[in-house]
Amino acid sequence: MRPVTAFFAGEDRYADLSAEAAAEHLSRAIQCRTVNFADHSLTDFREFDKLQELMKNSFPAVMKAGSFECIGHAVLITIPGTDESLLPCLYMSHQDVVPVVAKTEQDWTYDAFSGAIEDGYIWGRGTLDIKEMVFGILEAAEYLLRSGRAFRRTAYLAFGDDEETLNELASALEKLPERERDLIILHYYHNRQLKEIAVKMHMSYSNCKLVHNKALMKLRQYLT
Repeated sequence: MRPVTAFFAGEDRYADLSAEAAAEHLSRAIQCRTVNFADHSLTDFREFDKLQELMKNSFPAVMKAGSFECIGHAVLITIPGTDESLLPCLYMSHQDVVPVVAKTEQDWTYDAFSGAIEDGYIWGRGTLDIKEMVFGILEAAEYLLRSGRAFRRTAYLAFGDDEETLNELASALEKLPERERDLIILHYYHNRQLKEIAVKMHMSYSNCKLVHNKALMKLRQYLT
């Protein structure tokens, strides 16, 4: 098995990437108490609002190049690619974290939502599951765009808000008619182009696009 340090080889190639700023962004993200509950009456969605404002303020190149959309409290950032013939790419993670188990607060070296930067680590709930991925994706996209480059493929940056609880997207997909659900799964999960799907599902390309757009509109309605 490769040592874990092998995965960090080459980090010195990005001397102009500020490790201090990246650490500060993640630290501030940890301080947002984005605990979600199956009973949403217990969820303080203002914490999700704070996290999303942090995203907007910390990554100006991403915000300039892409569109920022909230679907409920989930986030979808769409960054258009330069080559429309290529399939899009999807980078996924989630914003929510699990609560601290009652009566274990004293077992934490640093407070679970402190975001403390100490002893060479960032401490708190979400540093491993999984705000580090949310902000790692954003840091990478920001670095690429700030360096004057662009995505060849359209990039979707999708950050859910309920991975730890309800997985509402799966429930929303179940509500779609079978044809619309199959089309969405083929396109987004199996990376099939709409023209391929049209042939497979025995419909015209124009009709396929209409069904696709109709399905997306329904999903947005189900998720808001």
